[in-house]
Amino acid sequence: MTGNVLLEINDLAVEFFSHRRKIHAVRGLDLTVLPGQFHALVGESGAGKTVTSFTILRLLPPSAAVTRGSVVFQDHNLLTLSEDLMRNLRGREISMIFQEPSKYLNPSMKAADQVIEGIRFHLGYSEKAAYQWTRELFQRVGLDGGRTAMSRYPHEFSGGMRQRLMIAMAVACNPSLLIADEPTTALDVGVQRQIINLLQELRGEKNMAILYVTHDIGVVRYAADYVSVIYTGRIVESSPKDLLFANPRHPYTRLLLESIPSRDKRGSRLQGVPGSIPNPENSPPGCSFHPRCPIAQPICAETLPPMVKIESAHRCACFFPGKDLGLPG
Repeated sequence: MTGNVLLEINDLAVEFFSHRRKIHAVRGLDLTVLPGQFHALVGESGAGKTVTSFTILRLLPPSAAVTRGSVVFQDHNLLTLSEDLMRNLRGREISMIFQEPSKYLNPSMKAADQVIEGIRFHLGYSEKAAYQWTRELFQRVGLDGGRTAMSRYPHEFSGGMRQRLMIAMAVACNPSLLIADEPTTALDVGVQRQIINLLQELRGEKNMAILYVTHDIGVVRYAADYVSVIYTGRIVESSPKDLLFANPRHPYTRLLLESIPSRDKRGSRLQGVPGSIPNPENSPPGCSFHPRCPIAQPICAETLPPMVKIESAHRCACFFPGKDLGLPG
């Protein structure tokens, strides 16, 4: 792991075991996040995004197991750390905004107390100092910061306000890495933009890296520095954002981009990705995208394509990168 790398995942594989069935959720994933980077992990539901996030934090359920690979953060392999050391890292150095905040907020604790608890545990602040820092955080994330918001319970907030509360909890200890798992999915478009802008501001102030997990390629175009596209538990393309949008090479990436509405496509039918993502319990051999791919050849069904370098910092796992997809228009 080089000195300018914050998080490096190598050949990660995660399996779920249920009723004698084995489900391959992540299958040889490689991912690198740099300090201060806004790195988007993009893919459809069921692609392995959330499992990857939970693996980083060691929050997988008992039915799941990491079968190979490493997750190295600041020169520590998180998969081999003791639970005590891992508990100290969670919230302090690595934090997470969960997709559905109501599931992760304590309904019996006031909003401020939930933030104060983490600050006192990780930073050792006095109760007074932790309260003051929490009040400043509330103001920073768009809660009013006064006694009204500080004394409310989570159910007294709107969905957007609960997400802001979770952001306050996640950034309270100035983590080096913030994992944001679909943090704006349930919010309206205006609130989505506000939340993303807030994350960008906090990143700039604290040099905090963000691993932004999403299925929304439009959000990626707006916010990300770097993009990794995931499909059935593997990265199929990774690149700086501008390069990826200008010259996508993997058929899956290109079909995702074709599905974004734009002025150029006004009056024409948007292209979607045909079919659906395969069940991870029965993922096809070779390139797992081949049953949905308009340019698939026999080799695609037989052999797993390696990740190859297209140009500087742009990599793609496809035997026919950039080949015409034969789409109308």
